[in-house]
Amino acid sequence: MNLSSVKASGEGCVGPDSPDQPTSAYGRSKLLAEDEINSVIAGSNTKVVHLRFPLVYGPGAQNSFLKLIYLSSSRFPLPLASLSAQRSYCFIENLTRMVELQLRSGLAVPIVYIADQSPKTLPAMLIGIGRAIGRQPMLIPFPESLMKFVVKIIKPKSTSQLFDSSVVDISSTRKYFKDWNPMSTEDALKYLEFGRDGRI
Repeated sequence: MNLSSVKASGEGCVGPDSPDQPTSAYGRSKLLAEDEINSVIAGSNTKVVHLRFPLVYGPGAQNSFLKLIYLSSSRFPLPLASLSAQRSYCFIENLTRMVELQLRSGLAVPIVYIADQSPKTLPAMLIGIGRAIGRQPMLIPFPESLMKFVVKIIKPKSTSQLFDSSVVDISSTRKYFKDWNPMSTEDALKYLEFGRDGRI
């Protein structure tokens, strides 16, 4: 079993029918790792499953998810309310549950896509995290087209993250692994709040 990334497939909306077209160095390295593993076991009876998933969050989350927490707890107005791009996230227990199922089932699906039940917009995600940490982020509307123009000038590398959808198709995964019932992002955030991580 290889823990890979949806970046190995590329950007945007990805799934089992998507061609592998990674656009970042990280994505290319993940795809290269998958290819190398496949080459090593070629001709043998060994089977490998590559698990591809988006941003993982859970207790002790760091990096990108920690930035979302900072935004949700900000006391300053954020002109993000109008952002409409959809993004998939992956709660850590949705991932570990799939790992457990893979180890028990022995079903050799070469590539398995994992994510929460449905994607979220950035404003919805910030509001959900805000509820979990007892804050109400101050999101105000701002014309998305104008914001995109400004971001392209000031911080062009953030344009895709803010304005492009990045959705993971998990329909085939749920078809093959009927015992895998991924938690929704909304429920996962409540779970973090009440069950596992008082400060997220």
